[in-house]
Amino acid sequence: MFSIWVRARFVLEWLLLRGVVRVVPCLPYGCLKWLAARLGTLTSWVDYRGRGVALENLRLAFPELSPRELRRLRHRNYQTFARVFAELFWNRNFTKDTMGRFVTTHIESPATRQAMETGCIFATIHAGNFEWLSRTAALMGYPSMIVGADFLNARLTPIFRELRQVDGHILIPQENAVLRLFRHLKRQGRTAMLVDLNVPTNQSATIIQCFGMETCVTLAHAALAQRTGTPIVPAISLLQPDGRYAMHFLEPILVESESSWQSVTQLIWDRLEMHLRKQPEMWLWMYKHWRYLPASVPATAYPRYAHRSKKYDKLAAEVAAKKD
Repeated sequence: MFSIWVRARFVLEWLLLRGVVRVVPCLPYGCLKWLAARLGTLTSWVDYRGRGVALENLRLAFPELSPRELRRLRHRNYQTFARVFAELFWNRNFTKDTMGRFVTTHIESPATRQAMETGCIFATIHAGNFEWLSRTAALMGYPSMIVGADFLNARLTPIFRELRQVDGHILIPQENAVLRLFRHLKRQGRTAMLVDLNVPTNQSATIIQCFGMETCVTLAHAALAQRTGTPIVPAISLLQPDGRYAMHFLEPILVESESSWQSVTQLIWDRLEMHLRKQPEMWLWMYKHWRYLPASVPATAYPRYAHRSKKYDKLAAEVAAKKD
């Protein structure tokens, strides 16, 4: 049970969010972007822990940049995600008729479109407006089944579910999600998965190289693709000079029976990182992407928050053995 103070905070959060959901869609888009930029600036000042993590991550990923350039990049990063957060609540104005004002779509090849039409796994990351990336696919006629995480404050879960379960998307709870996704994909359905967050070493995890450092991420998309014969379509959202988002749907990846899940996971990341290196402010740098410190690597080569882990070392040895 939560304490009376926590329950009171939950009620206040719910009331505030309900107000945001009502007010934000009424704002002109130009006003929304202006407010989001100021909110991003304010957050970059007050979020002491997050800005420290972001600077650590950026320093190691881009050692060629000066401290001043890194701080500017971090500032733009906060503004990017403040805008994404604001645009999520502005969702009802983003429709099939209006989306050309806000996004452009780039389908890399006829094979990509074929995969989207006949069923695929969209593999994406927290970059640009990943929320509108998912919605763009749905508005184009390619809705997905998506696993939705529940909030600790249970009152907030239905609000975010309503914002995201639109235009044919199906949101499902985490319980028995893999089985439901498997059945959905076998019926030539689609799913969309965010594949760039850390997972515990014992939860369908593998290790990949990410900006020159090792990180532990999910391999669920690779496993589902292999077991269902469903192609994976890497996808990424990036901001353009004209202020619209470019929604890139890349060449599909077919996971053969002999393919290793680790190699597929790495291949997907490599394709997405190639785009991120051109616009690094688009990615979620405030997140602790490199939590584990490999056994044979000096501590200075990883962020200060990284730590040694016997479980991670064991998984790393298993991954290396399979490569050999």
